[in-house]
Amino acid sequence: MTLPASGPISINSLKVEYASTSNSLAAYYRGGSIVNANMASPGVPTSGAISLSSFYGASTAFNITISANTFNYNLRAAAVALGWDQVRPLVCTVTINSGIYVGSTSTGAYAFSVNGSYPVGSQLRIINNGNIIGCGGVGGTGGAGAGGSGGPAILTTNAVTITNNGLVGGGGGGGGGGGYGDGTSPNGGSGGGGGAGFNGGAGGIADYNGSFGMTNGAAGSVSGGGAGGPAGSDGRYGGDRYGGAGGSGGYFGAAGNNGTVGIFYSGFGAGGAAGAATQGNSFITWAVAGTRLGPLN
Repeated sequence: MTLPASGPISINSLKVEYASTSNSLAAYYRGGSIVNANMASPGVPTSGAISLSSFYGASTAFNITISANTFNYNLRAAAVALGWDQVRPLVCTVTINSGIYVGSTSTGAYAFSVNGSYPVGSQLRIINNGNIIGCGGVGGTGGAGAGGSGGPAILTTNAVTITNNGLVGGGGGGGGGGGYGDGTSPNGGSGGGGGAGFNGGAGGIADYNGSFGMTNGAAGSVSGGGAGGPAGSDGRYGGDRYGGAGGSGGYFGAAGNNGTVGIFYSGFGAGGAAGAATQGNSFITWAVAGTRLGPLN
């Protein structure tokens, strides 16, 4: 779906490429109703002199570059915003620049989505030179609270080719809360750490935070899972009943760590599950696999 780079080219070539019926070259100025300004047709003028040779190498493809950190990116919505008519097949390459993060605002959402309907003949590509990262799971609360699961990175329900020169990773699971220090719940225990993510999971809240040595867990970040709060130095009724430490949050695509038991009671919070690197992996052709952390569902 690209016009020739040299040699013969005709007005009929343009009509086929741009799905047009017009025989007038003036109708094919870039930025007009036929040749979208965001199509890969840089040699086509917006006004003035125009000739068939202006269309050498031109196409209806959309080339999108993500050059700033962003959340919950949807390929279809981005193409529509650039002027794709949703009728002709979409030929689109999205390039994520080096050092850029595409993340998610919650564990229930995706960092990068390729869903919705596309006409037959669409060709979708992602070149990831940066990072596509799910949201980190929250840390478990003190008193044996379980850590939250990490969020997924990529959702696709359509065929897409991915060149992964960077990192694709699910969010880390949140660390489990520390076990409580008395035989009834909740009585003590530090919070678990949040899971790693571009939007890291929040640290878990300690039971008796600030008392008996129990503290909240730390939030996760792109550097890794947050640390769980330490074991208490004392307990509600004395030194034999202090609460356990919170588990640390997991790294990208890894489960959170369990909390530890309290000194008197055996309960502890389980670490949250790892977020998936992909949901819909059967639709993906990996031109370059790169680093993928988390389940390929």
